[in-house]
Amino acid sequence: MKAHAKSLFIYCFYFFLISVIAAQEKEYTASFKKEILGCCAICSKDSIHFNKPSNNDFHQVHYLLSSEKIDSSYSYITLLLSRNRIKNSMQLYILHTIKGRILLKKKLLDEAAISFQKAIEIGTQNQSPSLNTQYGLLGQIYIEQEKFSEAAELLETWKTSNLVNDLSNRINLHNLGLAYLYLEQYDKSQENLLKSYRLNQIHKDTLGLARSSLDIANLYYQQYKDDLAIQFFEKGLRYAKKANDLEILQNALLNLAVVEENRKDFSKALEYRKSYEKIKDSIWNRDQIWKFAQSDKETGKKLNEEKLKAEKQEKFFYIVIAILASILLLLLSYFYIRMRKQNKIIKELNTTKNKLFSILTHDLKTPIHNLKVKLLSVIKQKEKATIIDEQHKKELSTITEGYDLAKNTALLIDNTLHWTLQSQNKLLFHQNKLHLASIIEHVLYDYLPIIEEHKLHLITDIDEATFVYADSNSLKIALRNILDNAIRFSNKKGKITIKSNEENNTCNLQIIDEGIGFDTTKFTQKKASSTTDTKGNISTGLGLQLSQELIEKNNGSFTISSTKNKGTIVSITLPTNTI
Repeated sequence: MKAHAKSLFIYCFYFFLISVIAAQEKEYTASFKKEILGCCAICSKDSIHFNKPSNNDFHQVHYLLSSEKIDSSYSYITLLLSRNRIKNSMQLYILHTIKGRILLKKKLLDEAAISFQKAIEIGTQNQSPSLNTQYGLLGQIYIEQEKFSEAAELLETWKTSNLVNDLSNRINLHNLGLAYLYLEQYDKSQENLLKSYRLNQIHKDTLGLARSSLDIANLYYQQYKDDLAIQFFEKGLRYAKKANDLEILQNALLNLAVVEENRKDFSKALEYRKSYEKIKDSIWNRDQIWKFAQSDKETGKKLNEEKLKAEKQEKFFYIVIAILASILLLLLSYFYIRMRKQNKIIKELNTTKNKLFSILTHDLKTPIHNLKVKLLSVIKQKEKATIIDEQHKKELSTITEGYDLAKNTALLIDNTLHWTLQSQNKLLFHQNKLHLASIIEHVLYDYLPIIEEHKLHLITDIDEATFVYADSNSLKIALRNILDNAIRFSNKKGKITIKSNEENNTCNLQIIDEGIGFDTTKFTQKKASSTTDTKGNISTGLGLQLSQELIEKNNGSFTISSTKNKGTIVSITLPTNTI
C-alpha cells in the first residue's frame, strides 16, 4: 500500500513542481547586450541609442523589446527571418534568442524550444559568450515539456561553465535536480537540489528555500527515507509561511496531509487538510497566516479526550475516504494521460492537414493561373474571328465556361491558402495608416476588365481624405472577395456602388449590388453553404467567411444583408486611428 501511495503522490505533486520552475531573468544580460551592441549598426556608433527608435529593422527588434512592446518586436523578427534579409550569423543568433524569449513569455513552449535550439546551434558556431543563458532557458522548457533526459543533458552542458552565485544559477541547478528526480537518478538529483538549497541559504531567499525544501523532501520520500523527507517537508512549510506565498503554502500543507495519511496518522493529516482548505478559500496576509498557524497549534493542545475518542472512532471512515480518493485520483490520472495522448495525435493530424492544404493550394496556383491566361487568349482570338457560325459560337461558349471555371477555381485556391495561413497565424499582419481610396483603386484594377465584360455600371464614392488603420494585405483580400461576389451575383448591365463615410473615428464602407441576392442565414450562423451565381457557378461561401475574419482581425466589423432579386449590401467598419 505504501509503494502505491508514493507513486500516486509524485503524480499529484508534479503540477506544483512545474508551476515553480519559472522566474525569467531580465531581458539583457551584460554579455548578451554586448553582443547586440557589436552587431547593431545604430548602437555600434553610440550605445546611447540602444533605447531609442530607429529606421533600422534589426535595431527596432531589441529597442521594442526593451520598451516592453513585445508584439511589435516579434513582428520585426518575423519579417526579417521570413525574407532571409539577415546574413550576419551573430545577428541571426540574437534574433532567434529574442524570438525564443518572447515565445517563452507567451507560454508557447514548442515554438520557443525551436527558436532556442536554432540560437544554440548558431551560437555554438560563433562561440557566443551568452550561450549558457540559452542553455538554461531551453532546459527549463524541456522540464515543462517532460523531456527530462534532454533537460538533464542540456543543463549539464550549462553547468560546465563558470558559475556565479546569481538567481539564474539557483534556478538552473534546481531544474537539473528535478530532471534527475524524474529520471530516478536520485544521487545526481540530491547533489543539484542541495546545491540550489545552499545557494538559496547564502542569498537568504526564503521563497527559493521553500521550493528547494519541498523538492528535496519529495526526493527523499521517493527513496523511502521518510524521516529525512518529513524534516524537509516541515522546513518547506515553515519557509512557505515566511515567504507569504499562498500557492506554495497550500501545496506544502497538501503534501504533508498526503504524507501523514500514508503514515496512518489521520489526526495530523486531518489538521493539515483543514488548514489547506481554509487557506484555499480565503486570502490571508502573512500575519493572519501566522496567527492561524499558532491558533491551530493551540487548539490541537486543547483537544479533550472526547474528541480524541471520536477521532479514533472515525479512523476507519478516514481510511475508506483515503482509499477512495486514491482510486479516484488514479482513474483521473489514467484518463488525463490518455486524453493528452489523444490531443497530441489530433494536433499532429491537424498540423499534417494544414501542411497538405498549404502545399496543394500553393502548387495548384501556377497551373490554374496559366490555364486561365491561355483560355482568355483563345477567347479573344475567337471573338476576333470574321467567320461566325453555330460551331464557332458553340466552341466559344464552351471555352468561356472553362475560363469561368478556372477563374472561380483560382479564387477558391487563393481563399483556401489564405484561410490555412490565417488559421496557423502565418499570414503576415501589420496594421498601419492606409489611404482608403488608393486601396479601393488597387483592388478594382484587377476587376475592371470583368466589370466591362459584364457591362456593369460601377459607382465609387470614396472621400479622398479618408484613412483607415488596418493591415493592407488582409484588407485587400477581404475587398477582393466581396467585390468578386458582387460581380458574380449581378445581372448584366447591373449597378455596383462602393461608398464610404466617416463617423466617430470610424470609417463605414459599403459595397452594394442590385443582383440576384442570396440567403444569408447560413452565413450569419457560420455554417458551410453553397449558392449559385448568375452564370450557374456554385460558390462555397468560404470567401465571405474569410473576409469577415480578416475584417474583425483588423478591429473592424462585418455585416451582410441580402434580398432575393433585389441585391446585397456588405457593410464594413474600420477604425480611422490607432486603437
